[in-house]
Amino acid sequence: MIDSKILGDIRNQRCILFLGPLMTTVRSEGKGTSLSELVCSRLSKELVKSNILSSDNGVQRNPYYVNSKYINFIGGRKEFEGQFERINSEFVQGPSYVYYRLSKIPFNTIINFGYDHLMERALIKGGYEFRFDYYNYCGDRKQYLKDSDEFENPLDKKTQLVYNLLGSIYNAESQIYTEDDQLEFMRQIAGDRRIPDNVLSRIRDDKDGKSYIFLGFNFEEWPFRFLLDLLDVPKKMKKSAYPKLNNYTIALATQEFYTERFGLEFIDSSPEEFARELIIKYNSVVFDHKYGYVSYHDSDEQYVKDFQLFLQNTGLSKRIKFWSKRQIMPGDIKEEAIRNNLDKATIYIPFINKDFLNDPALQHEMKVMMAKPNVMIFPVITKNCDYLFKFPDLKRKSAMMLPKEDSWLATAVKQPSDEDYVAMIKKINSKIR
Repeated sequence: MIDSKILGDIRNQRCILFLGPLMTTVRSEGKGTSLSELVCSRLSKELVKSNILSSDNGVQRNPYYVNSKYINFIGGRKEFEGQFERINSEFVQGPSYVYYRLSKIPFNTIINFGYDHLMERALIKGGYEFRFDYYNYCGDRKQYLKDSDEFENPLDKKTQLVYNLLGSIYNAESQIYTEDDQLEFMRQIAGDRRIPDNVLSRIRDDKDGKSYIFLGFNFEEWPFRFLLDLLDVPKKMKKSAYPKLNNYTIALATQEFYTERFGLEFIDSSPEEFARELIIKYNSVVFDHKYGYVSYHDSDEQYVKDFQLFLQNTGLSKRIKFWSKRQIMPGDIKEEAIRNNLDKATIYIPFINKDFLNDPALQHEMKVMMAKPNVMIFPVITKNCDYLFKFPDLKRKSAMMLPKEDSWLATAVKQPSDEDYVAMIKKINSKIR
């Protein structure tokens, strides 16, 4: 059911996940449901009581229609926003297990069609590096996502992005509730207030073909056909997957439209079952790292000490046992302890300065680890030095340069902060999940 191309694209940060508004997020009356369905059900009951809405189940499952009726005939927009906030506060206690499972998979980009921040919260708990933003169709479009170095915090294309397309639960004006909101949103993103290009560039296909996964959507909703076009989803996806929702029937004509136009593959599996299988399959193809080795010259010992102090309280240190020469005990044979721990390590974190580059033993360690298979190297450049002269292939063979590309941990005017160490650990954790 889960193609090897999808697994390969996940590993190579070429898989895009679309999260629909019908992902299970809450439990009501003993069963799982989505926040969208729960709000729609609650409001529909009031509308039926007031003879504004018929008891037809199909009508009641259209949230934009139901929301519009409630706002126009019952309580107005402010009252509706209050109802929505109360239901959200009462029932949404945190991410469900599906979100935690998905957070362990390194999707390059997650486009969320809900207002919630549940994926953001799951990623925070997992200790992963990512960026979050949302589109606000009522306010000024945010420009946090520029790639250019002229901005203080540019977005790295390899950094995971979570983007809420229809607004944020914490900003009522940004949320798209009604049919009129839908139309205005579509008009804007098709016009001069398009979604930021470096969000769209992640979605666009390339010559190798990316993979696309859709979870929690009702494809019978007509606006979704236009949205896929406006999001630059390729006309013929080389690999895609859509696990069907148990309680939603998709007409044959609808399936044919999405299959013929976009190449979408429909799967007879629920989103929850698909997520479970995906994490199992993904874990079966990635290397299982168990041991890490932190290498350094004595002149950088304080940096390593601080780094390991932050590391010991993270989920990363529970998954991988890290060792450095600081852990050599009285009576241990130093060379033997170093050799044994270096041999079994598949995560290598060298703290590099000019003294490291001039130390024959540390040079040897680096060459050994660069030659080993299945090793992920995370060089930490502590001070400005010509490390590429000694190790010309280091950038190419590294999983990630730290603290970031072409920068170093300490300068004459700045020493590393707590935030620097936390950020490095998040980067490492995100890369080897």
